[in-house]
Amino acid sequence: GCMAAMPFWITGLPRSRTAWFAVAMRGPHSTCAHELTTEARSFDHFKALWVGGNGAVYRGNSDSACGLHIERILHEIRPKTLVITRPLGEVLDSAHECLGWRLPTWLCDRLERLACALTVSHPLIKHVRFQDLTDRDALIEAADWLVPGHGQQAVALMDFNVQVTRAHIERLRDLDHTRWHMAEAA
Repeated sequence: GCMAAMPFWITGLPRSRTAWFAVAMRGPHSTCAHELTTEARSFDHFKALWVGGNGAVYRGNSDSACGLHIERILHEIRPKTLVITRPLGEVLDSAHECLGWRLPTWLCDRLERLACALTVSHPLIKHVRFQDLTDRDALIEAADWLVPGHGQQAVALMDFNVQVTRAHIERLRDLDHTRWHMAEAA
């Protein structure tokens, strides 16, 4: 018989190590996309991209852009979810350092709403603090929460610096996008 794909999701504010997790969570039984939201035209398209095809037992999405839809994602996709919490001030400082410019007020407001949305408690959610991701045991526990037995493989990449570049962020900004994920979920 064919085992149904088991979805997982790593989320948090931007600049919270989601790109690193997208790489670290790939393995013999798992795949993990980074920012599927940017490829999707609608929530239904997003869901199909996430849980459709490719044969991996564990299908991950490491993505902060869709976080305002957390309730719908938990209800319809039911992913094991890791929420990385990082103080908004640190996120804004890191974004400024990466981009060389301050985020516009509307985006800061959206990130504040996102931070609030991600405080939700749910049996499918495990919260981990950004600063705890430098602790081997915390990292193993987080990875094992998403894909049982994957923690040792993920922690082997612990000291690798994987992050999006300014050019990548600018390409995302310039994509022709429906912006379905920007709206508050109904």
